[in-house]
Amino acid sequence: MNEFLLSCRPWLRPLLCLALLCLGAPAQAQEPAPLNAAAIQASPLALGPQVQLLEDPGRTLAWDEVVEDRALPWRASTMAVLNFSFSRSTWWVRLALENPTAEPMTRVLELAMPLQDDVQVRWAVAGQAPRFWHTGDRQPFAQRPVPYRYPVFRLELPAHSQGQLWLRLDTHDGLFEAIPLKLWQPDAFVDHGLTETLLLGAYFGANALLMIYMLVAGWLSRERIFVLYALYLGSFLFWNFSFLGFGFAYFWPDSPKFNNVVLGVSAVAIFASLTAFASSFMQTQRQAPRWHRANLVLLALVALHLVPSLLDWYAATFRTLLPVSGLLLVTLLSTSVLLAWRGQAEARLYLLAWVFLGLGVIVYDLRVFGLLPSTPLVEYALNIGSILEMLLLALILSWRIHDLKQQALRAQRQQIESQRTMTARLEAEVTQRTAELQLANERLHQLSTTDALTGLLNRRSFDEALQLASKHAQREGEPLALAILDVDHFKRINDSLGHQAGDAVLAQVAALLREVLRRDTDRVFRLGGEEFAVLLSGQAALQAQTRVEQIRQRVEAECAVTISAGICVWQAAAGDTALSPRDLYHQADQAMYDAKGQGRNRVVLRQAGGGSEAGSATAGAARR
Repeated sequence: MNEFLLSCRPWLRPLLCLALLCLGAPAQAQEPAPLNAAAIQASPLALGPQVQLLEDPGRTLAWDEVVEDRALPWRASTMAVLNFSFSRSTWWVRLALENPTAEPMTRVLELAMPLQDDVQVRWAVAGQAPRFWHTGDRQPFAQRPVPYRYPVFRLELPAHSQGQLWLRLDTHDGLFEAIPLKLWQPDAFVDHGLTETLLLGAYFGANALLMIYMLVAGWLSRERIFVLYALYLGSFLFWNFSFLGFGFAYFWPDSPKFNNVVLGVSAVAIFASLTAFASSFMQTQRQAPRWHRANLVLLALVALHLVPSLLDWYAATFRTLLPVSGLLLVTLLSTSVLLAWRGQAEARLYLLAWVFLGLGVIVYDLRVFGLLPSTPLVEYALNIGSILEMLLLALILSWRIHDLKQQALRAQRQQIESQRTMTARLEAEVTQRTAELQLANERLHQLSTTDALTGLLNRRSFDEALQLASKHAQREGEPLALAILDVDHFKRINDSLGHQAGDAVLAQVAALLREVLRRDTDRVFRLGGEEFAVLLSGQAALQAQTRVEQIRQRVEAECAVTISAGICVWQAAAGDTALSPRDLYHQADQAMYDAKGQGRNRVVLRQAGGGSEAGSATAGAARR
């Protein structure tokens, strides 16, 4: 061939070389340059772009041939995360490490994917016998060199040495999971593992608590939707527990086949329970019957995957389950969009919840394809999105519990009313007379205690309340303030504008008093005519004067009239005899007349048993 090239004309030689390169075998990668293992400290090194790959379509290559044959078509990896997807080939990976320091070191090789079926590792250091490990989720868990939920290997490097690492990756029936391949400093890996386990434990715990809460809510309310959501949470929890390797590590370490079967079964359960919940929550059978039927057809296709799952046809299960379930999710989402567009509140809430999960899926996928850095927030984006989605749906269902409780109360009231009606039919005469008598008593009591014009408590209620308040103040040693308020020049309003206008003024003042005096210990009364009383329990002199002054100012500003107010404040001291309600009222009434005498539109404060103090008044206020 070389002689032929030399015999050709010079201008033909480049073209012939290019043709030979295009038609010949692909270029072979040189043996990898060793990576400096000493440079790996707190942060791991992602090995995806650092390794070389060899595909064995016939699955015939042996270890000796792979290690020794330099003519094999190795090629440099371009993947941040090793992902061979659906492939019947065996894949080989190689990498060289060096320790340029004078101290021996250990590095941890992490295959952060619990579901890789078959992993064989060969680690060779010059001058030492090669070490060999064989593990994967199709091998018993006890074969793992480090008892961790996914394959982890300790690589020892003596001082000033180089090591060669080979991996053989194979599958049960042709489905490779994406494998983040990383190299760690041991202490950093331990910290990472502890943090990761803690976060995932919290995630599982929150999921489990929500599931139990929904089961209890369903049992108490007898509502099917809570049970459906609990089934969805349980399926999602069980699938995550298996997918992340915890089930194989802690519950069925000697059952690798079961570990793979349960993934397909739990995946089908997730989509079945989700469809049932979404259909019930959004009432799709009634609100969107065509979309409901489409969802059921796709759900039936998803359910058919139980057969290959139970037969352990792992690749065959997920080869069709992924597109069918993806189409089911699209139709469920389309159904919710349609119903939300029509104004259904449940559909809008459902969409909002799925926004969180969708964002988590997008961020996680961008990380898998190397478009986002592998930070903790990005690494657990799917878990964060799913827990936010679950929490929001749980809050929505909690609101539904409240709504159901209200419905139950209404139903209970209706049932009681129905029973009353049946009783009325049997004892019509007696029931009617009893109801009439009861209604008359209620009206009589209301008329006897309430002022008809203003709706405030009347003079009779005032006498009773004042008696009780004075006894309470004496017993507890608390201050008691009584204010008497009188509308200024009210007779002039009646004479000039008529009694209807006067009544309107009184009703307006009463409404303002009710608005201002809202404390539980505040009581407002109409004593008669244009006179009102306010009881302020627990209010010292300055506080009472300030509050009544606020009332005076608002009446002047909003009611087109003014008021004169007198306040009497009594504070019981040790050894004092109780102040009679009559004396308290008399002194407050006298203080009110003092306010009238001082020019009206003002507040006068009088201490029980003492003289009066002029309260504040609006300077230059008109005398009405």
